[in-house]
Amino acid sequence: MPIQLPPDSTGPSSTANLATPSIGRSAFNLSRLTAWTHSIPLATRVYVGTITFAYVCSLVEGVALAATRTCYNPRTLVSLTGWLFALLAPIMHGGFWHWLFNALAALSLVSYQEKRLGSVAVMHLVVVVLPLVAAVVHGVVTFVVGLMFALSPECIVGCSGVLFALVVVYCHELKEAKLNVFGVVEVPAGVYPWILLVLVSVLVSGVTFWGHLAGMCAGYLYAFGLLNWAQFPSSLMDRLETSTSPRLRKVLDSDLYVPHEPSTALPRYASVPGASSPSGFDAPGRVLGGGGGGGLLLSDDEGVPSPGATLHDAGAAAGTAPFRLPSPRTGGVSSDSDSDGGSPLQLPGEGEKVEARLLI
Repeated sequence: MPIQLPPDSTGPSSTANLATPSIGRSAFNLSRLTAWTHSIPLATRVYVGTITFAYVCSLVEGVALAATRTCYNPRTLVSLTGWLFALLAPIMHGGFWHWLFNALAALSLVSYQEKRLGSVAVMHLVVVVLPLVAAVVHGVVTFVVGLMFALSPECIVGCSGVLFALVVVYCHELKEAKLNVFGVVEVPAGVYPWILLVLVSVLVSGVTFWGHLAGMCAGYLYAFGLLNWAQFPSSLMDRLETSTSPRLRKVLDSDLYVPHEPSTALPRYASVPGASSPSGFDAPGRVLGGGGGGGLLLSDDEGVPSPGATLHDAGAAAGTAPFRLPSPRTGGVSSDSDSDGGSPLQLPGEGEKVEARLLI
């Protein structure tokens, strides 16, 4: 609002417009958002860029048709084709909301692990190790439960299983911390993934309970060190990162690349506004689902997006509020969108059609 300044000795009175606090705050938050965006490391960018590129390509043929051609059925893991599609399916998504919320969640969860493990190690983890382990667990669960109950075949697409695994790893590292669910109740970090699994399964239609459970099991196996044998070899990592190839050095020397040695990896991001501290977990708490279902990214008390983003809903298209994954003392991940309704699918490499529900 214009204010009247007292007249001076040189002329008539003048007016000055004072910038409103909201404008200054918006500019400040925008600068911090930019800083956070620039802090997203290389492997996270490649992973999110890949699932985004795959979704854009699926628009050409039709998302539903592309999804049914790339989904994997845990009952086909007895063949080589089944294993190949277990790796391919997490890259594909069944719709816009499914892709959007998984991409936002990956920006947070994969980025957090990359800053701890290094770019090459985390890419190997999320692209190879977790998808294959989750597929094996899913196959075993489907077989065992199928002996007791009549389960219709599932054909699954989307990276939610990988994200559930990363949520388990994240919560496992929080030890005795409390996570806040919907701003209503605090629960131990160890219980949080299970509450999330139930909420996603109940509130979002067309999701695979068993697929998400398998992802969680893969996360527990990794968190307890039972998958150490499957990690990217350190010796090969050393050879890679000490290479003298000019093209490779250009990537390795980039500020976006995180080496596998934590002592050199973590300081690169220690001063990024809004970033979580992997060791101290001293960032402000985040809330799962928060009131009003506002922004897509979690923010600290000053409104700055930070690691611990919405994991997802994809039932948001049907009006379901997105879930959010917390940072140190709060909570959340998410799940998926609508289903295809269960049309007959021709699974690649199979000689017969299998009636299976397309789930995410």
